This record gives sequence, structure tokens and C-alpha cells, in this order.
Amino acid sequence: MIHQSSTLFVNREHAAQQLISRLGNYRDMNCCIIATSNGGVAIADHVARQLNAGLFFIPSERIKDPSNSRKSIGVVSFDYTITGEVDRDIPQDFIYRRTRAIRSKLFSRYPDVYSAISSGFQNRIVIFVDDCLQSGSEILGCLKTVRKQQPKEIIVAAPVVSDFAAQGLAREADSVVFLHVVSDDSIESSYLDFDSVADEDVRRLMNQSIKDIIGSERSNHN
Repeated sequence: MIHQSSTLFVNREHAAQQLISRLGNYRDMNCCIIATSNGGVAIADHVARQLNAGLFFIPSERIKDPSNSRKSIGVVSFDYTITGEVDRDIPQDFIYRRTRAIRSKLFSRYPDVYSAISSGFQNRIVIFVDDCLQSGSEILGCLKTVRKQQPKEIIVAAPVVSDFAAQGLAREADSVVFLHVVSDDSIESSYLDFDSVADEDVRRLMNQSIKDIIGSERSNHN
């Protein structure tokens, strides 16, 4: 059922707490929490702490159709490029150049906090988390790549999602946890406070997560 969006959450922390209440069964289950956007990190950080799970950041960016900036023809991250059905009028050289440019930008924005896709996800429960999902293309691209690492289960969780994204993600994930499904054009109004999350905030949260992991490992060895 699609709900017309009104203000559903005060801010990302409020949304995270409601999402955590639906994910409580995964606490201490050797989970990996993956965020693919800045706003996703702000939510995923709370989820990872409450579930005692590892936090991973795999940022990506859409390749926009040159004739329609609202349309995506692919997704680029550090470790992968995934394209869908590309119009024959779009030259392969355009996709190649845009892929290189996007990847270079991602490296310059997140030089020390991104997580490479590796065998570390094998046989583990992977939970993708975002603050809102309008198209879902960034998570879909990452999900298909992580799937190759043979995780035990893949879950996609978000406080609010468009009907279009919900349908596409439900087909690809093993299970989904969506608090609200809303119409595509009203998704961002779900938050009273939906300020952008700066790259510096992402670095701060990810670096703190790394420090916490190191501290926990040291405590376990003592």
C-alpha cells in the first residue's frame, strides 16, 4: 500500500531508532551494515552500533543519461560499474569517460573511508541501509556485486522508500525492511530535518567506527 508522505520523521536519528526496532533480531548475528550514500551513513552508523555490527561505506554515483539528467543509465563505484539497457545513441566512449570521471571524484571525496568489496562478506548477513530510497539504483548496483561474494543473506532496510524502488529492491534482496512506502514525488518531505550530510561528517563517523572496532579487538585479546 502506498502512503502519501507527510512528515514521518523528525530527523535521521529519529528514523534510525524506528528502523532499529525492526532489525533487533539481527543483533550480535555477525552482520555487515553497508551504506552507499552520505545520508545512508548517518542512519547506518546508529544501526551498526545497536546491532553490534561492522559498518561499511561503499559510495557510488549514477551515470546520468546525457539527454535526460533524471534518468540513470548505470552506477559507478570504486570496484564496479554496472549499466542497464543503454540507448544505442549513447556512445560507449561517453560511458567510459563518465565512469573514469565519477570514479576519480569518488576517490578524491573519500580517500580513506570507503570499503572495498571483498570476501569479507562471504557467509555473513549483509544489511544495506539508506535514509530514503527514491530509485534504489545505487543500492541495486552494489547489491548485485556483493551477491557475488556469497553472503548468507542480503537485506535492504530504509525508513522510507518510493513504490518504484521498493518493487525493484524486493526482487533482488532476500528480504526488505521498509517502514513507509510513499509516492515518488513526496519522499524527501518525509523528514522535518533533511539537511545534507557533508563528506566531513561521513569521514568522522567512519573513522570513529574504525577506532571502535580496533578498540573492541584489543579488549577481546586482553
